[in-house]
Amino acid sequence: QMHIIERFTRPNKGTLHYEATIDDPGAYTKQWTVAWDIPWNPTGELQEYICQENNNYYNRLTDDFGQPIVGPRQ
Repeated sequence: QMHIIERFTRPNKGTLHYEATIDDPGAYTKQWTVAWDIPWNPTGELQEYICQENNNYYNRLTDDFGQPIVGPRQ
């Protein structure tokens, strides 16, 4: 029985903090947490992620150096 707790907080005006705790005794020996800070963009829009077969959203994402995060690197 998987249980996930997601938290979004604003530690300051320029940062959105995301944290998720995953607890699944059938898959893991103990719960674990992942977290990261996202620069806040007041004119930006949060993108909904839909898990579906032909979702190409990740194909548009790049790392800090402009390289794609999925697929072959240039």
